[in-house]
Amino acid sequence: MLLLASSTFHIGFGNFNVLDFGAAGDGIADDSEAFLRAWQTACGTGGSEQTIIIPAERSFLLNSMKFMGPCQGNIVIRLLGNLEAPSNLDEWRNLADCWICFSNVRGLTLMGTGQINGRGSNWWNKQALQFDNCDQLTLHRVTCIDSPRVHITMHSCTGVQVSNVHISAPARSPNTDGFSLAGSRHVNIRDSVIATGDDCIAIKGGCSFINITGVQCGPGHGISVGSLGKQGGPDIVEEVHVQNCRFTNSENGARIKTWMGGYGHARAISFEQITLENAKNPIIINQQYGDGNEAVKVSDVTFRGFEGTSASDQAITLDCSELGCTHIAFVRAWEAVCGGETYDVPTLQIPEEKTFLLQPTKFKGPCKSNRVHVQVLGKLVAPETPEAWKECESDVWLSFTDVHNLTVNGSGQIDGRGSSWWSKAEHQRLYIDEKHKNDDEVVKCHRPKALHFQGCDDCIAINSGCSNLNITNIKCGPGHGISVGSLGQDGAYATVENVYVKNCSFNGTQNGVRIKTWQGGSGYAKNITFEQIRLHAAKNSIIIDQYYCDGGHACKNKCSAVEISDVRYMDIKGTSAKEDAIIFVCNQFSGCRNIVMDNINITSDVPGEELYASCYNINETSNSTLPCVTCLSNSTSSAPYPAPPPLAPYAAPQAPLAPYSPLI
Repeated sequence: MLLLASSTFHIGFGNFNVLDFGAAGDGIADDSEAFLRAWQTACGTGGSEQTIIIPAERSFLLNSMKFMGPCQGNIVIRLLGNLEAPSNLDEWRNLADCWICFSNVRGLTLMGTGQINGRGSNWWNKQALQFDNCDQLTLHRVTCIDSPRVHITMHSCTGVQVSNVHISAPARSPNTDGFSLAGSRHVNIRDSVIATGDDCIAIKGGCSFINITGVQCGPGHGISVGSLGKQGGPDIVEEVHVQNCRFTNSENGARIKTWMGGYGHARAISFEQITLENAKNPIIINQQYGDGNEAVKVSDVTFRGFEGTSASDQAITLDCSELGCTHIAFVRAWEAVCGGETYDVPTLQIPEEKTFLLQPTKFKGPCKSNRVHVQVLGKLVAPETPEAWKECESDVWLSFTDVHNLTVNGSGQIDGRGSSWWSKAEHQRLYIDEKHKNDDEVVKCHRPKALHFQGCDDCIAINSGCSNLNITNIKCGPGHGISVGSLGQDGAYATVENVYVKNCSFNGTQNGVRIKTWQGGSGYAKNITFEQIRLHAAKNSIIIDQYYCDGGHACKNKCSAVEISDVRYMDIKGTSAKEDAIIFVCNQFSGCRNIVMDNINITSDVPGEELYASCYNINETSNSTLPCVTCLSNSTSSAPYPAPPPLAPYAAPQAPLAPYSPLI
């Protein structure tokens, strides 16, 4: 009777105190039935809003229970005291998946300074707080600790507002995600602190328009999209935006994870303005969970504004399936590597057996770390056609700017896919791969110290402003050899000095070692050495051309030229595919000074055919040189020598060259 009278009194005010429904609040007696009676009364009462009060300075022991809707109006639960789960499995009356469950309740608000204590350390296998199909849900200032499993789960909820929530569990507690979202839309989580043994926030299939702002995560496994596609199922996640969040001592930072064999997509995802403090794996995409041929497609992902410190040297992991992670904003991932501070060398790793499609991308420095490492184990590919480029005005595909002590290595492949561009009049030049026939290209990086360059222009072109270069163990061919220049185009001032090329081989190349300058330029190319060079059917094995004139230019004889001096050719051997194996064509006014040749032995690749050397306006000494440079007597003549005509343009072979085999 007192209970009914009390209930009737509180119904009039729209407030329902659980003590009035028989709750003891001593943390010993089971208050589950009292809470259910309070809920049934509030839920069944009409009006715009009914409030259930859980008073302060009390602890309420609750067993597994479900609060079912729909209700007659909106419900507000003011959590001022503490809710506690049974301390061990023997005390649970049933083994439901969740401890406190709300289902089909629209307009529910849970708020207050109280605490929800799952006391899960004895088993860690049950979800603490679950919301199913609860639209217009609000969680504010709620504290949830030590859930047996996931702390707060939301299934099929729309229009959710979460703010100032605190979640805590030991770092080693298994599967204790802070939030787990599935099938939910338009969810805002902000200004909250989450420290758990698993994901701070896990965003699973069916979610869209999820905004996460101002969340502090750690310890824990970061903020994750996924896992998606488990057991071959379809999953879709899109429009997820995480910004102004902090990861401290977390196992991961921003993560996307999918199972092999699933399908669907995860797209339009952004992580921006992220602060890292001793966080492992700041950026990670993993499409390799389990086995299978298909995978959930990952696209349009942006990582922007990452800064702070990483606890591991591998700051970025993009482990994608054979389908690739299309349009991943590598430049944003680069910012995490370049902007992070770590005692080890921060590494951007491109995993093996994966293919990544990249639009024109700029990797900008300076970086906070003294050294930066890019390890290419997988495959990078450019857009296949000119129409597929998003930035057609860009003449560079992949570029690094102001990055000191950068190491790029690995057994992967960088594929410029230039065949569709080579016939175009407009040539899009790349720093790593070219899109046209004049491509100074790096196609395959087989191992860090033995690179094989194949292309239709210079394997390596050394242009103005270069100094102190060491080039070692390069296999070049087909291509136009290793070239200093061209220098001084359109009267420009150009300088190159201290270049050392050693232990390189040339197979079927248009040139071997070359120095080329335009007429009318100024400056110098000096202190250049070519040593231990091996040739196999290479045309123009040794060439200096101060009258260089590329096709399409109207070149006129001019007096000035970039000065060439102190060039050494030592221990160069092999075969030439052209009669003129050595060509020195120098300007009649400046000439080429102090050219040294020592131990040169070049023979024709046609048995019995004699080779020749030609030179103009050169000051040279030679020792044991074959073919003999017979024009040395003319090189010091004071009389100007008539300028020779420009060299004939190169005509590409009609048939592919034979595969390269190293010289013995």
